[in-house]
Amino acid sequence: SKTLNYSIYYFRIWVLRETKQQARRAFFEEYQSQQIENNKKRLQPNIVFVSSNEQKYTETFIAQHQLALEEAGYYIHRFFWGYLPTHEQKKGHLLSNNQTIVQYYQWKAAFFGFEKEYYLKKRIVNYLKNNAIELVVAEFGQSGAEMVSLCKEAQVPLMVTFYGYDAHHQKVIQNYEQKYNQLFHYASAIVGVSTDIVAKLASLGAPQHKLIYLPCMINLDLFDYSDHSKNEMIFLAVGRFSETKSPHLTLLAFNE
Repeated sequence: SKTLNYSIYYFRIWVLRETKQQARRAFFEEYQSQQIENNKKRLQPNIVFVSSNEQKYTETFIAQHQLALEEAGYYIHRFFWGYLPTHEQKKGHLLSNNQTIVQYYQWKAAFFGFEKEYYLKKRIVNYLKNNAIELVVAEFGQSGAEMVSLCKEAQVPLMVTFYGYDAHHQKVIQNYEQKYNQLFHYASAIVGVSTDIVAKLASLGAPQHKLIYLPCMINLDLFDYSDHSKNEMIFLAVGRFSETKSPHLTLLAFNE
């Protein structure tokens, strides 16, 4: 590969009479960029950061978590699209960016009687091993539950944050009961963003010594402080009209 590239390079300089910059073309810039990325991976702790969405407008807190980790000196490998992630932010689809090849893997899994995600899971495990991943950080319980067996196989620690419906919604708890039990057993840390969530996770079987209460990250620099202690008591509820937010429960609570 090096011999071929140098041959092309000197052919452009000596025969085509190009400048060094012209001879290098964009490929050299891409190579330099890749070398910088590789050096970062070698020098910084590598973390896989998992959530079902890449940049959902209602999940600004997840973007803040990722930014905070990067500013703290961690190299982030971003997994997303589905509770069992299919994509990595810089590389694209974890199996292949060619949809035909992705379909081939799905057909192959069906042909040999494997589960549909068999080859995707193998690729994720290999990714964790080959990139020297030191920790997987999963946002929402379902993402953590899907990553448990893969982290265990790759021998990588797992940290999971629960946000609400993933701990309280009855159907979610029923569907993920077995995987949540595995998650509680394997995870190194289980975070709840409210005291109610932490209590609920404990009731579901999460070990007390693994539970951490940690509210969603807020950039306090965006807000100016002022003393409202003498103002009239007025409450403002802000949220989407969606099932997960249950705005009617807010009204019923204040009616009580």
